[in-house]
Amino acid sequence: MITKDKVTEIFCIIDEFDKNLNVNVGKNFNMQIGEEASVNVEGNSSLMVNQDSTVSISKNSIVDIGGDERYETKGSLQVTSEKNVDIHSLGETNIESDKRMIIAAQDKMYIKSSDKVDIAKG
Repeated sequence: MITKDKVTEIFCIIDEFDKNLNVNVGKNFNMQIGEEASVNVEGNSSLMVNQDSTVSISKNSIVDIGGDERYETKGSLQVTSEKNVDIHSLGETNIESDKRMIIAAQDKMYIKSSDKVDIAKG
């Protein structure tokens, strides 16, 4: 016979499971969402992919970061855009390379500054 205490215990177990839900998928995992999806993380979050990963966005994407963000790759990083790429910074912008850096344009290249432009061999 199922008592009231057993039913309460079952609901407490389900509640605790929901609070500590951790998805661990051994092989394949596919999630499709019909209309909208939202993920809110109140604490720290981590995403690790040990093999290939693809992110496909068919319309617009906005990433709003309140603090610092860092991307690190152990291999090559390639960014391809079929339209414009705009980078805007309210502070300094640094692009550095420990080896050779190539900046190329198929048509015209503009370097614009409201002050002065220094190109120096180090």
